[in-house]
Amino acid sequence: MGRVFKEGGEHIFSTGYVPDELPHREEQIKQLVDIIRDGLEVDAYHVPILYGETGTGKTTTIIHVLNIIDRRYKGRVQVKRVNATIKNRSYLAITDLAEKFIPVPPRGLSIEEILSRLYDKLDIQDMQYVFAIDDADELIRREKGKILELLTRIEENYDRRLLFPIIVVRNLKYIDALPSHITSKLGGLRIAFPPYKKRELKDILKERIEKGIRDGGITQNAIECATYNVEKLLGGNARELLNIILMAGKLVERRGGDKIESEHIRQALYESYSSRLSSGLTIKKPRDKKYRVLWAIYKVLHEEQDKYYIDDEIIQEAFEIYKTTFQIEDLNKEDIPDILLDMAIYEKQNLIALDEGRLAAAHYPVSLVFQILTNNLFF
Repeated sequence: MGRVFKEGGEHIFSTGYVPDELPHREEQIKQLVDIIRDGLEVDAYHVPILYGETGTGKTTTIIHVLNIIDRRYKGRVQVKRVNATIKNRSYLAITDLAEKFIPVPPRGLSIEEILSRLYDKLDIQDMQYVFAIDDADELIRREKGKILELLTRIEENYDRRLLFPIIVVRNLKYIDALPSHITSKLGGLRIAFPPYKKRELKDILKERIEKGIRDGGITQNAIECATYNVEKLLGGNARELLNIILMAGKLVERRGGDKIESEHIRQALYESYSSRLSSGLTIKKPRDKKYRVLWAIYKVLHEEQDKYYIDDEIIQEAFEIYKTTFQIEDLNKEDIPDILLDMAIYEKQNLIALDEGRLAAAHYPVSLVFQILTNNLFF
């Protein structure tokens, strides 16, 4: 059986792995560390809100920042991340936070009593508590921001701030819809996490590949294929990118191989995400010249499935195949890029796509596209 991953390398591509560096999230990390530092050292804290779609680095940033705070204020500050998709009620989330310091009986205490006991314990121990409520959209929506009201109101009964919440959401709409008496007590910086671009996704992969994949275990074409498709089709979601690389690697290993190539990336995309992507495989005009050109292109790619970009060499080879197979002289080699571009932009077939001004074979497995085109063309 082939090996793509180093020993323990599959973990490097899992959501449980926290990398040493977070490319393209340095500014967000700095902003958040500065906010927490000001709160801890000069008592100037307003609850920050981190927002961005899934896979934009929010959770990894939170873990990274909490680790920084833990190291910097060792023994004086406690840190914690609460996953609000699991602790999806205010009572569950507050209990999870409090149990780090105090025993919480299964019944008999209100949320307010739990928070009060937690605050008293922190006060006695001269301890401050920095924590993140992660993925809090549904928790805020379902209970109309109750947890935010509780966490900000408790401070009014004490002389100093001991709780430093950070709120993490995918979208600001539920927070913006809250009553003003809640939103007025937040007032902190809103830190955006935009979707990753292709070049940023490649930077994210760099450390993971070095630590998790054997030398020569993935081609540059495969990296280009994965990052392009994730940017264009999956919204720049880094989590999905790592999953695709992981799936492609397992696919290769099951087949006894030792190298991830473009076709394995396309296969992983197709198997996992085909229901979310445009079908783009219906051939309505099998006799149309442009589909015959496409067939010739995929004929070349079918033989060299790690090819990702359609370069001059591929176009020349496809042109010769086209002339030989169809015995037609009404096409010039110079026409092929325009024909493919026409399919990419106007037909929206998602078989050929634009990538930084170059033509690229998109997410469908080449073998599948070639089979469908072959079945629909008459020779």
